[in-house]
Amino acid sequence: GKYPTWSTTNDLNKNRRYMWRDANGDGAPQASEFFEFDVPDSYTATVDVDDLGNIWIGGKLNEYSVYWHAGGNLLIPFSGTDAYGTPLFPRSAFRFIDVPSAQLPAGDVGKTVVRLRYLAKTDTCLMATGDRFSFPSRVHVMDGCLKTATPKRRLTISLPYEDLGLIPKLDVNSANMTIPASIASDDDYLYVAHGDKGPDARVRAEISVYRLSDGRKLGWIVPGAETNSFSGAIDVNIAIQARARSDGSRVIVVEENGGGKAMVYHWRP
Repeated sequence: GKYPTWSTTNDLNKNRRYMWRDANGDGAPQASEFFEFDVPDSYTATVDVDDLGNIWIGGKLNEYSVYWHAGGNLLIPFSGTDAYGTPLFPRSAFRFIDVPSAQLPAGDVGKTVVRLRYLAKTDTCLMATGDRFSFPSRVHVMDGCLKTATPKRRLTISLPYEDLGLIPKLDVNSANMTIPASIASDDDYLYVAHGDKGPDARVRAEISVYRLSDGRKLGWIVPGAETNSFSGAIDVNIAIQARARSDGSRVIVVEENGGGKAMVYHWRP
């Protein structure tokens, strides 16, 4: 009962959220440690934590509207830690990042961002949208997301998507579907993990790899003999992470709760 409450039936409250930050380091919430803020899409389930510690919350592919309390993406800047080691996210620093409508394909303007990843080194944002449910079927690569006044769309990558006209339910009706489930990226490549069968090898948890410079698909990665050529389904929004090593190789880590493990791939482009 220490957190803020409001009527969820009131349409004016649909984008309303609260954050708790442990200000005195005791690990327990006090009423004074909560504050409220708005998200840019009432149904968002899209969150990313970038390499700088900033939190991104996905919104819509357009400019932010004060009137509608919607649009753009929300940036919650990380501002260091306090004396107790608790991260600082000052409410006054929260801001909405516009997604310029003029840069987008007409059919995607105003669509909900269902997956989002930010690359701090190149100031690039990957924003995925979909046509059905909350699964991505296109990834828009936008440059200059924080350091320029107007981000510029580099390209859009279309992802194979097929739900057979049904509501995807993993392990129930998804065996023949192609459902992109989660995305990750480094500065050069986009990695797409599929909820069930991938579009090429038709293997569960298949990872498709695309080149970010031109959107070209380079190939795919599947579970090998090390895991008996098996992986469970990909069923969380942030299920894959990728990092470039100093020798140019990549380490790709994928959640695999179905088998109680994490899949770790070492790729040498």
